[in-house]
Amino acid sequence: LSNAENAIPVTKGPGVLRLFSLTIALCSATISSGGCQSVQKRPVPEARQNLRNISLAYLKFTNDTQGPPANKDALLPYLKELGDPDKILVSGTDGEPFVIHWNVDYRAYPTQADKTPVLAYEKTGKKGVRYVLRVKEIVQMTETQLREAPFPSGYNPPN
Repeated sequence: LSNAENAIPVTKGPGVLRLFSLTIALCSATISSGGCQSVQKRPVPEARQNLRNISLAYLKFTNDTQGPPANKDALLPYLKELGDPDKILVSGTDGEPFVIHWNVDYRAYPTQADKTPVLAYEKTGKKGVRYVLRVKEIVQMTETQLREAPFPSGYNPPN
């Protein structure tokens, strides 16, 4: 077989022009809607990153020792693996140390996100909103939401 016999026949007429125009229009729409742009990542707020590190250290300590950390000193070696504990334990939003609930065994609580207890939160936050650590989940909560969130037994929401 020759190349001419294997070639796809080209059709002439208005249908081909319409197909070509539609292809150009779709390509233009994709490019103008950002379909070809690179995704820019927003920086993670320092308070969120610090709570993530607190969570990682708290969970690792609990799993390694079969019990939760009793205090800051117990958690320090685990925090050091993730960075400077003095920086990790302070919120980048309000500049105050996080409020951390000690002796809370996360394994004793339900795993549903709306029922996991608050393990740590920003002392003050900003504009009525605080970053809150609920075991593995970090969320932002208003004062009302924080007061209504589940707290571990022996701990109360802030006033």
